[in-house]
Amino acid sequence: MKFINATIYGFGKWVDYSIDFTDELAIIYGENESGKSTIQRFILFMFFGLPPKQRAYYQPKQSGKMGGRLTVYDAEIGRYTIERQDAVSNGAAICYTEDGEEHDQTWLQERLSGMTLQTYQSIFSFSAIDLGLIKEMKQEDLSDILLSIGLTGSNTIHKLEKKLDSRMLELFRPTGKNPPINKQMEALDNRLDSLRSFQENEDTYRDKKIAINRLIEQVDQLQFSLQEEKAIQNRIEKQQQALPILNEYHQYTSSLASYPVELVFPEEGIERLEKLKEGLLPLQSQLSVLQDSESQYKLKLQYLKQERSEDACKEAEEILKEKESGLDSYKALNNSEAAMNKIEAQLEAEINRLNLGMSRKELEYITFPFHVEKKWLELKNNANQINAEKQQLELEEKQLKQERNYLLNQLQTLEEERLSEEQLQEYNRTINDFKENDLLQRLHSDANRKQQEWQRTKKKKTKSMNNLLVICVGLAFLAMMTAVFTDRVLFMYIMVAFLLFGSLQWGFRKYTMKEMERMMVGAEYSKAGGHQSEREKADAEHQLAAHYNNLREIETIEGKMKDNEINRLKLADAKQSLEDKKSRIHSLIANEYEIYPFLKQVEITYWPDLYHSLKHLLNLLKDYQQEEEKRSQLSSNLTEFESVVDSFFTKNNWEMNANYSFKNKLEILESFVGNELEIAGQINQYLGLLNDNYKKQQETKQKAKTYEKEIGILFQIADVETEDAYYKKAKQCNEKAEIEYLIKRTINQLQMIFTKQEWKQYVESNVDAPKLEVEYNETKKKIKHIEHEIDVSREELAAIQASIALMESSQSYSDSLYHFEMEKELLNKLAKEWSILKIAKELLVDTKRDYRDKYLPKVIEKTSIFFQELTGNTYCRVYAPNEDKPFQVELESGIRFSIDELSQGTIDQLYVALRLATSLILSEDHRLPFIIDDAFVHFDSVRTKRMMRILESIATEQQVIVFTCKTEVVESSKASTMIPLSNI
Repeated sequence: MKFINATIYGFGKWVDYSIDFTDELAIIYGENESGKSTIQRFILFMFFGLPPKQRAYYQPKQSGKMGGRLTVYDAEIGRYTIERQDAVSNGAAICYTEDGEEHDQTWLQERLSGMTLQTYQSIFSFSAIDLGLIKEMKQEDLSDILLSIGLTGSNTIHKLEKKLDSRMLELFRPTGKNPPINKQMEALDNRLDSLRSFQENEDTYRDKKIAINRLIEQVDQLQFSLQEEKAIQNRIEKQQQALPILNEYHQYTSSLASYPVELVFPEEGIERLEKLKEGLLPLQSQLSVLQDSESQYKLKLQYLKQERSEDACKEAEEILKEKESGLDSYKALNNSEAAMNKIEAQLEAEINRLNLGMSRKELEYITFPFHVEKKWLELKNNANQINAEKQQLELEEKQLKQERNYLLNQLQTLEEERLSEEQLQEYNRTINDFKENDLLQRLHSDANRKQQEWQRTKKKKTKSMNNLLVICVGLAFLAMMTAVFTDRVLFMYIMVAFLLFGSLQWGFRKYTMKEMERMMVGAEYSKAGGHQSEREKADAEHQLAAHYNNLREIETIEGKMKDNEINRLKLADAKQSLEDKKSRIHSLIANEYEIYPFLKQVEITYWPDLYHSLKHLLNLLKDYQQEEEKRSQLSSNLTEFESVVDSFFTKNNWEMNANYSFKNKLEILESFVGNELEIAGQINQYLGLLNDNYKKQQETKQKAKTYEKEIGILFQIADVETEDAYYKKAKQCNEKAEIEYLIKRTINQLQMIFTKQEWKQYVESNVDAPKLEVEYNETKKKIKHIEHEIDVSREELAAIQASIALMESSQSYSDSLYHFEMEKELLNKLAKEWSILKIAKELLVDTKRDYRDKYLPKVIEKTSIFFQELTGNTYCRVYAPNEDKPFQVELESGIRFSIDELSQGTIDQLYVALRLATSLILSEDHRLPFIIDDAFVHFDSVRTKRMMRILESIATEQQVIVFTCKTEVVESSKASTMIPLSNI
């Protein structure tokens, strides 16, 4: 498994942030209190969740959202995203796979193979806090702790084992007196001795006890017999109570037998029949009304057909179809004459407005080619453009002259402000003198500091060489004394060697210190002759900066002068080009004057407007000619239509008054056609009513058939043919149902008194009242006799118990017996607790042994590789503990050391190697990313580089995420990606 990226909606100080974990080795760098541990906790929250109180602790202060998303890659199913939000499903996980499926927290647990938060932190995570706990452990416990870490990744097993041993020793020690079990055993022995002194009369006491047991058993038997007789008495009383109910039951069953066994009748038959009759009656009435309406519609229809003139109506309709056309022609004729008058007036007005000296006849001979408008517009635009360009060139010429004068004035001013060569040299000399003095002062300060350091070093070296000389003289003296006493020449040589070594090293060191002192004294720096102040140096720098700035401005102005001269030359060329264009335009205008002489009276600026006005006049003239042709055609069409209308009036012998106009005749035709159409509409209306009436009759008959069919089905179910027989059978069914209800109620009353089997038995046996009374009296006598025997047995039992009470009246015996039982119960309780702890310890040892046999060899092998690299090949192998030997490490030379013989730094390295090895071995089943939180904060640069090399190699098989505040960790790894928290 591999982390891809994380998005934090809100968690602690982080709100709306994203982190990319794409690389196999990711280093998250940040200072203390920058939020590294919060991000690590967020990752664990995404996997395993948090309880409500802890989620409230990480609730952001600046946001209402708490939660986020973590995208991971799983080799089996690919990429999926885990999302948790505090406000959604109480922080439960929702997983989204690439195929769009959504899964719950149970699915996530299956993907993690049941991994819990504690297991993950034990195997796949550790920090500097874990190293701190190792440092606080006792030397004798270190080997067991490291073994526990090698097995599971944490010291939890060691802690649990120690806790079990401690609790077992607190409860019981084989040779102790203070543990609770030891004390309880001693107290129980004392109580037993006290009881034995009170059992001298044991035989008599035992006989009385046997008699009591016998009497108690006898009383119990009598009590049982008494209960049986009372049960019989109670049963007889119930039978007497239920006797009237049984009689009613027999009466109801005999009445039910008079009815047929199977009496078939529809469910709610009466109500259903009444409802069907209510629906059928309105349908029958409606059908009668519809038949009467049908007769009236047929009579009215016959009368309307006799009143209609269908042929004349059709001919009139054909004429009226041309009515709109005729009226339009009449109206168009009037409009055409009005339009001609209007156009003629517009022509005269427009000719007078233009005042070009042209008549209407002359206007008819004017023609404009298609390109005239564009040509006149181009001439106008060119003329306007020439004038505009002329004004623009004059303005530019004026601006160039002003710019040239301004640049000449600026150049003269800057030339006057330039520094001379002597002033430049003076200011440069001032700056150089200041820098030289400053450098000499710093060198002198550094020499003084080194002189002081040398004095301190000199004292140490003098003390060291004197001490070594004294030691050599002392050793020489010892060798001389040994030679004197042993009479061996070898020790004399040793004495001379010590003296020579001591003298030579003292003389050599003395000489080197004098040389060093001479060199230190010679390294003195003389001060420069001149002294310049900071203010003078700043003033000189300011003057030089101003001088160089003036030089740059002079160069800029000279460049602008050149640009100005170039622009003036370009302006002269533009003037010449403008004159050429002006002459070409005048030639084109002269050509237009020859073609259209009237243009001489109009300025060229108005030529396009004049073209549109003349074009408008020509269009008006053309419109006048078209209206004249249209009027002639409309007059001919209108005369032809009037002749058709007059022919219709003559054919049908209609009165045709000489005063009727064309419109009056058309109105008479419209009135005739309207009356005929109204009659046709009434005929169609009555035909539609007849059709609707027929459909309604059919629908009503169909609905009535449905009701009649339902009534027939009811009669068929009831097996009757008439309505009276149907009601009679309904009454019979109701009577039978009431009797069945009474029987059922009687049975319920009996079941409240007896069981189902008992009341059926009593119903069949036909019990009578006198017989029950006799049985009740006999049972009452038996009960009275048994109660008398119980009283006699109880009196005898009381006498024997009083005798025993006298024997046990001694308070000491009762107390001893009570306390003995109490002490015995307490001992059993403590022994049970000690047994549970013992079994737990044995199970833990067995589990530990099995786990060690399975995983520890692989873990130790990996640990040896990591430990060898961390210690720079100082140690080559790590050995796991066995029954008589603790953890051991081996040097290259073969020498072995136990844990308590190693330095704290080496123990830290061994711990880290064990944690990494455990993670690698146990991750073969899970392959979860490994998280390290500032675990190398106490490592030097060499150890840090070695550690990062190991992590880089681990990262090829398992993703590693390192949280750190040390830049050395980031710099020591070249294959990792650094994620600075400040940029997240």
